[in-house]
Amino acid sequence: MFYISAAVTTLCFILLIIVFRESPPLPPSKAQKKVLDLTKKQVHYGKSLLNFVKNRDFCLVCVSFAMNLGCSYAISTLLNPIILFYFKSHQKDAGFIGLTIILSGVVGSILSGLWLDRTKTFKGTTIGIYLISCIGMVVYTFILKLHRLWLVYVFAGFLGFFLTGYRPVGFQLAAEVTYPECEGTSSGLLNLAAEIIGIVSTIGMRALMTNVSIFAANATVCAALLVGTVLSAFIRPNYKRQAAGKEMHSKMEVEIAVEIDEKSKLNLDKT
Repeated sequence: MFYISAAVTTLCFILLIIVFRESPPLPPSKAQKKVLDLTKKQVHYGKSLLNFVKNRDFCLVCVSFAMNLGCSYAISTLLNPIILFYFKSHQKDAGFIGLTIILSGVVGSILSGLWLDRTKTFKGTTIGIYLISCIGMVVYTFILKLHRLWLVYVFAGFLGFFLTGYRPVGFQLAAEVTYPECEGTSSGLLNLAAEIIGIVSTIGMRALMTNVSIFAANATVCAALLVGTVLSAFIRPNYKRQAAGKEMHSKMEVEIAVEIDEKSKLNLDKT
């Protein structure tokens, strides 16, 4: 298994060096073109980080993102002892339930990205996914006590779909509220916060499982997701990147109209 993992990661590394370019030949959007124009001016990294810290909406996105992924990491890490507590000698099922969470999460990430691209409803999608994740976790917590394995598969997949599906939404929302700051920096800060909260959540959940009960640990995750949902509601829908794209589009339309008008005047003068 380790040799296969090493081979796959090595292949990805080689393809990354050979195939991928540093940047596309043309900016993917008008807003990105504006960012590239701005980044030609040297900006101090410390000043950029300070801008992120000062941004109230980014701080809310960062905390809610970290809480969501932290809960996801804790659930995935401690899935085996939780399943074996309710279903004795079902080690294989614990592994397959974990696989179900991963696969449904992949589908959720793809579909949430497509949904955002079509609707541009960043805040609404964030709150919706967060709230459904919270409800899904509550149902999953009580489903375990019913000892119905097929129901655990269904709701574990449901939970994975929305918990993991939140990730691209969080990245895009952070990019919107921090524009024109570098998207790579905002994504890096979100991942850093998620890893820290993930470690704390896993340790805390393990302590609750050992000293109190598995039900109490799952209930705490439900409460954390509810807090994250409330925090998401306080994020202002200040979509700076979308506004910049519309502004540049309007300017281009005006420039094209002026150019067409000048050409038509020249043609009239010639005739």
